[in-house]
Amino acid sequence: MASRVTCTPCVIPSTPVNVREDVSLRTLNTLGVAWDAGFDNGSLQSTYTVTTTYPDEFGVIQSSTSAGLIANSYDHTNLTPGRTYTVSIVAQNVCGMSLPTTNFAMTAGTCPSAPVSVVTRNIENDRVTCSWTAPSANGFPIQHYRVAILSAGNNNNNNNNNFGNNVNAVYVDVA
Repeated sequence: MASRVTCTPCVIPSTPVNVREDVSLRTLNTLGVAWDAGFDNGSLQSTYTVTTTYPDEFGVIQSSTSAGLIANSYDHTNLTPGRTYTVSIVAQNVCGMSLPTTNFAMTAGTCPSAPVSVVTRNIENDRVTCSWTAPSANGFPIQHYRVAILSAGNNNNNNNNNFGNNVNAVYVDVA
């Protein structure tokens, strides 16, 4: 009588899915990327590898790899503000590595631009009303504005306000 042997083939995991930026980790020099596990094809995924590419200041493509990640997220640190970084992720199990994800681009934040279309109205009795169009936030929510109220004709020659002689400046933070 012959005996039967049943074999289960070892299969590599499928590609991670739903790659996205984790905006809660965003600072001027840090970006976070998160993803969901693809189908494990019967073999548990053990680690992930994140590859990051970016052009340096000369336009030469640079690359860095972080391997052996267990979590479904990664914090990219020491980044250059305003530079675009592209990431791809690979899942790995005992059988091998998945295909990489489609490249996902993220841009490290920079400081907001200056407001545009600033209009001053209703100047009367020590009150000024002004409005402006919000600038590009460049990756970060704008938390407040600093408004400088200038008064020409002051002869105190105080240059500490960065507006030159004969100008008196008062700053007001607007939430």
